[in-house]
Amino acid sequence: PPGVPPPATLTSRSGAGPPTVRMIAADASAAEVSSDAPAQLRPQHELAKAWWPVILTHGLDRSRPHPVQLLGQSLVVWHDGAAWRCFADACAHRFAPLSEGRVEGGCLQCSYHGWSFDGGGGCARVPQAQQPHAAGERARVGAFQTREEAGMLWVWGDAASTAAEAEAALPLPLSPLLRQLCERSPAAGFQRDLPYGYELLGENLLDVSHLPFSHHGVGGLAREAGGVPEVRP
Repeated sequence: PPGVPPPATLTSRSGAGPPTVRMIAADASAAEVSSDAPAQLRPQHELAKAWWPVILTHGLDRSRPHPVQLLGQSLVVWHDGAAWRCFADACAHRFAPLSEGRVEGGCLQCSYHGWSFDGGGGCARVPQAQQPHAAGERARVGAFQTREEAGMLWVWGDAASTAAEAEAALPLPLSPLLRQLCERSPAAGFQRDLPYGYELLGENLLDVSHLPFSHHGVGGLAREAGGVPEVRP
């Protein structure tokens, strides 16, 4: 009624911090409500329109899903028997983390209500429905384009892009030398999670003056040799 404020809905997601309050009109559709929930489904930053390596694939367990982070987005990677897939880590039903689910029959099944999603993000089965395999397009999770090369799984960070758009936009940032190294020694790579942003990491990699002090004893580096760094024109 006029003059009556809309009800407040308390929403939260496991591990995502304190709950937030959203004002939802009484006649709001389910689509309007759900589009406001997980950040992964909102428009992406321009940085997302690129190929990003998210995880090493050598020895990666194909029988279960794996949570990853990309540009502040919570994602899940899993193998459907044909290729590695990447979804937004939120079920289309109640936004439960799909990374806590299981891989069964070439689908990723949510651990909350058992909804299953195929490799394209479509809902393949709703156990509670009278017609379990007749889920509509609204029961779809955000699916990201993927490529597996040089021992790494690469993800195109914009879920709205098609495979053709992603392929045509940018090549993978891989040098021929790195490709050769990965072909000779596929298990040579290692992965490490660092508790800071890529900007700080990039600055660190360009700062050669810290090497003899922070990495003393590694590869012939020594504190005693620290000083004015050699700069070549």
